[in-house]
Amino acid sequence: MLSKKANDIIFIGVIVLLMTGIVIGRFMALGTMDERIETIETENQALEAEIMGRISLVNEYRDENLPSASTLSRYVPSHYSRAILLNFVHAQLELEGIHETAARNLVVNVHDDVSFPSASRFSGLSSTFHTSRVEVRFNTTDLDEIAPFVERLYGTDQIFLLQSVRYEVSETEGVAIRVVMNFITFYNT
Repeated sequence: MLSKKANDIIFIGVIVLLMTGIVIGRFMALGTMDERIETIETENQALEAEIMGRISLVNEYRDENLPSASTLSRYVPSHYSRAILLNFVHAQLELEGIHETAARNLVVNVHDDVSFPSASRFSGLSSTFHTSRVEVRFNTTDLDEIAPFVERLYGTDQIFLLQSVRYEVSETEGVAIRVVMNFITFYNT
């Protein structure tokens, strides 16, 4: 057994070691906290500089006439949806007074398997863009309603290229003429 004096020295030594360990652990923890705080402050300063740069850019071009979002994506939209394309073409037909009735026999189809001859300009485009063919069929007794529909499609915020127009004329007088039109349209892939 150790003497009382040795026990006291060992006890005081253990207490001093514990206190030293606690102080060192605290300094290490505060040191890593300080590093994290400095990193966050540096990131905040960089973010604030970026925000100020963008604010000055907006202020510099505040009076400029920027095109609307529809004008920017007018030529080749980035999102292709078969259902949206079908509904869009139906809406354009409705706006021109070509309604879906039994007498009209209106049919709109979208074909995604469009192919072009290898020598044509469109063969390169079809590998770069998603290409669809819209086929519109309807009966009419007034051929003057076809041109406004084509012009309406040309005036929309999307490319519609008229590929072909075909008329199927009946032998009997006064019977409606069947019109078949094919349009090509492009989307970013």
